[in-house]
Amino acid sequence: MASNTKKKSSLSANEKLLMKNEALKKIVEHNRDYLSCKITLPLGNQALKQVHTNQWLFTDLPKEFDLANWTVLAQALNANTNRFEGYVKNRWYIDGVDIKVKGNTGTMELSLNAFASTYNSFAEAVRSMEKAYTDATTQKTTTSTNSSSNNTPKAATTKTSVLNKNWIKKYNISSTVTKKVEEICKVGNSDYDNVRALFKWCDDHLPYEGYGNTRYGAAGTLKHGRGNCCDHAHLFAAMCRSIGVKCNYIHNPCCGKSGHVYNKVYINGKGTIVDTGRDCASWGSHWGNSGCPTEKTSINF
Repeated sequence: MASNTKKKSSLSANEKLLMKNEALKKIVEHNRDYLSCKITLPLGNQALKQVHTNQWLFTDLPKEFDLANWTVLAQALNANTNRFEGYVKNRWYIDGVDIKVKGNTGTMELSLNAFASTYNSFAEAVRSMEKAYTDATTQKTTTSTNSSSNNTPKAATTKTSVLNKNWIKKYNISSTVTKKVEEICKVGNSDYDNVRALFKWCDDHLPYEGYGNTRYGAAGTLKHGRGNCCDHAHLFAAMCRSIGVKCNYIHNPCCGKSGHVYNKVYINGKGTIVDTGRDCASWGSHWGNSGCPTEKTSINF
């Protein structure tokens, strides 16, 4: 005799809704990724010194980028998220600036997108949500499986600190620096948001002081309240590494009269130039001419 019992769905209505929302977010992210491109410009024009991320570029680009469905996609994106400012033909948002030097020539590569957004923050939020959903369902399954032998489910662990103890030990970072990092960064924020907060704090609180090579180091610069480019780079690298974010040094001996040192921070695998070592800090570019930069994990001068 055939059974009349219907097979129940393994997912609840709430779980199905979560999965639907996740799919929608991935579609939005994919569409924005699709509407991106890069252009490379030769260095030499003084006006290029003013180009940086988080600004608009108005220009005509090849026809292959002038897609007929952009208006439809723009409407879909704007309807599903408040991250975007809409689509305007030939208006491009500068997502990233990458300067490369080879021999006596240099180029500036601009990463452009038709829509403005804090993309790194958004991508990090999507990944965090995906992880939270996976962890929640895994925890539920584990609890259900073990309920017959143990009726007390294990409590889910919650992150209570922004600090990465392994990296702090690895790079021997002073507690003076880590305490300041805890004041500036917030638990639950994306790496991008926390690094931008560190960048803003350095820009607001650490003026430039002219002298050669390293004088104070990371902790000393924080205590002294000012420093040259080397000491600025020491402190910013230590702060980023305290929260587990990769941050290297860029030594540029051909920049200016006496050379320059700044940082390159990696968020979600994407490297961004960060220069806090002048009175006017910059994100996505550095002070001075393009020079002859070399990336290092440490500097010994």
